[in-house]
Amino acid sequence: ACAQPDADSPSIHAPRGSTACQKDFFDTLSEALWLSHSASAFFLKRDKVLAFFFDSLYNEGQGKSSYFIDFHHTGKRKGMEVSGLRTEETLARELLEKAREFGADLAGLAAVADLVDGPSERLFPRMKDHARDHFAEQITTGLPHGAVKWDPAEQTLLVFAVSHPEEEPELDWWYGEINPPGNQLLAQIARSLRDYLAQRAPEVQVWLKPYHVEKGGVYLKDAAVAAGLGRIGRNNLLITPQYGPRVRLRAIGLSAALPSSPPLEEDPCQGCGAPCRKACPRAAFSQVIYIPEETGLEQLPARDGTYYRQLCALEMERNENDAVPTANPELSEEPLPLIRYCRACEFACRIPKHPREKKETQGG
Repeated sequence: ACAQPDADSPSIHAPRGSTACQKDFFDTLSEALWLSHSASAFFLKRDKVLAFFFDSLYNEGQGKSSYFIDFHHTGKRKGMEVSGLRTEETLARELLEKAREFGADLAGLAAVADLVDGPSERLFPRMKDHARDHFAEQITTGLPHGAVKWDPAEQTLLVFAVSHPEEEPELDWWYGEINPPGNQLLAQIARSLRDYLAQRAPEVQVWLKPYHVEKGGVYLKDAAVAAGLGRIGRNNLLITPQYGPRVRLRAIGLSAALPSSPPLEEDPCQGCGAPCRKACPRAAFSQVIYIPEETGLEQLPARDGTYYRQLCALEMERNENDAVPTANPELSEEPLPLIRYCRACEFACRIPKHPREKKETQGG
């Protein structure tokens, strides 16, 4: 049997109108708090209250609930309102909803522990070519080329995607070195999520991930698979059930340990004859480049190791060389070379081409 609460022991009372189940919950919680207090695990002092936050399990959607903490030494009840503590599940749900509200079409969460030394990072030093390796000159992480830099405090990666339909090619049009509209939208979503967390959960650290691994980014396709957005297809791109490969990705790191999104069980490429491979103007999928015996990996580029990155890079270089100076007064007084990178394997994919949802993006 437990002794009676001492003069400084707190107790919690259910809000008026609570059901019997809710009252039982609060009675149990109150007893747990008293026991914790007796063990000196909580430090509730006479003139100081450390806020207790609880997920609004029984008040879903109300956002806040009123609780009362009794301090028996005064003989009076002191009322206080306590914001419902977002459990990890609640915060995860909030962030995914906010990502979509800020302009993302898809969003998911992945544990950093599941991404460290992932498939692409393990493959990188074994690659037979390092196409477009001028990025090696831009390394800012202090790590070997191809290595991902993680902060020790990072625990979760929030990965989000913006769909890029064929009808909106300008989302990925490069005027010289100016970031295209799609990249700007992705960066805006990341900043909006950071700003939201600064207000809603300031204890959570946020890392805005740049696109390039060399500059502190992550392997976005691997991350998107881990976050349940899709699976790697036969064209070596992320294939989503909603938009096929016609998406652009970005991510932010979080210090909070949030539950991962479930992986995509279905295979979007099941039963497909891979028209994406036939559409490649460089025949980048025409020969086996990587095998498990040489790489030590089961997850190979384009699933069966046929993707030859060097040929894809040659097409990108041709796109850059073919760029024509084009006027865009909103960006520059002088015409800038307009680069339109190849998307043949994207457009050939037969996944339903859902139109991108137009949103009023918030934040900035």
